[in-house]
Amino acid sequence: MLQLKTQRLLLRPWDASEAAIAYEIYSDPIVMQYLAEGKPMPSLDYTAAKIFHWEKLMAQQEGWYLAIVPNEPAGEASVPQPLGTVVLKQLPDPQGRPTGDWEIGWNLRQSAWGHGYATEAARSLMDWGINELGLRDIYAVAQPVNVASVRVMQRLGMKDLGRTGKYYEGELVLYGLQVISPA
Repeated sequence: MLQLKTQRLLLRPWDASEAAIAYEIYSDPIVMQYLAEGKPMPSLDYTAAKIFHWEKLMAQQEGWYLAIVPNEPAGEASVPQPLGTVVLKQLPDPQGRPTGDWEIGWNLRQSAWGHGYATEAARSLMDWGINELGLRDIYAVAQPVNVASVRVMQRLGMKDLGRTGKYYEGELVLYGLQVISPA
């Protein structure tokens, strides 16, 4: 089971028992405005099935979907709850087929925005992908109006590669990180 620790965060697989927490995050239309065609997750059952799907993909090493959890409990005797998800997976083409290009992605509940969690979590999972999976190119995509995600891409040291229609549906901004192997 993949677990990564950063200074402030624990990145670990979602647990099926956390479906209600995930539903709280992903049923928020503001959180979902740039994800999944802008549609909130429709039900708790759908969210639980999504977590099961993520578990299956991780078991098959086809993608990693990790809960972003604060290292420190929110208060005395409380268990920290996930703030969102960081993802490392193959980018899909407009028909949903894997392209072989790897994507780093993130999404957080609104109360976690603006604290640097997305950058911290994404950097940790990118480093793992480079060091453990041997990835040499990692990309991130966003809708052009998603300025906050573009800023995260820039903070990650990714380069602006322009706009593309190669992934998902519609035109997206594309950023990339190319790992230079020592000669």
